Amino acid sequence: MKRKRVTIPDLASELNLSNRAVSQALNPRECSVKVSPETVKRVQELALKRGYRPDSRARSMRYGKFFNIGYFEAKINPVALPLPGAQNGVYEVASDAGYRVTLIQLPSNTSEPAAAIPHVFSEDMLDVLILSHAGNLPSELVEQIDSSGYPVVYLNEKRPTNAIYSNDIEGAEAITQHLIDLGHQRIACIAYPSSEREPHYSIADRIEGYTQAMTRAGLTPIFADTGHARNDSQDCLLKWFRKNHEKIDALMCGSDFDAMVSMRTLYEYRHLFPDKIAITGYDDMGTALSALPLTTMKLSFYQMGRDAAKMAIELVDRPSKTKPSISVTPELIVRSSTSAGV
Repeated sequence: MKRKRVTIPDLASELNLSNRAVSQALNPRECSVKVSPETVKRVQELALKRGYRPDSRARSMRYGKFFNIGYFEAKINPVALPLPGAQNGVYEVASDAGYRVTLIQLPSNTSEPAAAIPHVFSEDMLDVLILSHAGNLPSELVEQIDSSGYPVVYLNEKRPTNAIYSNDIEGAEAITQHLIDLGHQRIACIAYPSSEREPHYSIADRIEGYTQAMTRAGLTPIFADTGHARNDSQDCLLKWFRKNHEKIDALMCGSDFDAMVSMRTLYEYRHLFPDKIAITGYDDMGTALSALPLTTMKLSFYQMGRDAAKMAIELVDRPSKTKPSISVTPELIVRSSTSAGV
């Protein structure tokens, strides 16, 4: 026989308490009238013993929301790495606030984009969506999301409202200044062509931060030639480096991945790193993969995930559907790849 679902009235009858008292004891954060700690303990112990599970439908009807946050990262391919730590940050804040997190998939077919977001919110019973698309969603779908009126928080996207992003202008300035402080004056910037539909904001911001630091120090910015397409970027860099490696003393790369690709491409010149030419990455996502421990800027995706979840819950609980965006300052991590000139 199918086991009968344990309800709040069942618990209340066994404990000789009112339904309201049991409900308050099971959800102490959501109640304006508090019950005693002893009652909370009795109710929760019995609920655990009897296998009580809250009825999400009743809770949703009572509070007018689903207590459900959608989380989606748009990737170039299904095996692309997620933002490290972001999901954990979202889950922790959501759990503390009594929310669930649902991993969702936005439709790849945008032939009817006007129906995409309402479908996601209704079918997955979402109150709010946390979205990181990094330029990998079709522009039609991004525009439809912006105009939908549904609450959306953008993670790792630079926007004036409803976004959590890294201050990469300041971060690139800091890592370039670190190289300058070490005595380097001929610092080249390496930023590979983007394969995204729309280049991520961080590419331009990191170039801008590098340029500002060089200009402020009275130095001439140097940009390595990586071509205009991914498929010939490494050949272009190799040709450029053969002509210019004696004219530079440091490489500031736009990401840890760019730094690792550069070192692999320039393998025949490996004796130059870091003895004569320092090299830096950016984002601290390639530490375990790099043969040379990289000096880099660490992006706290965990903290960004927490901030995104807090903003998402605020959007659900308040009438206003916009919040000022939050920028997170990355942290300089110094390792042996910048030992040249020390």
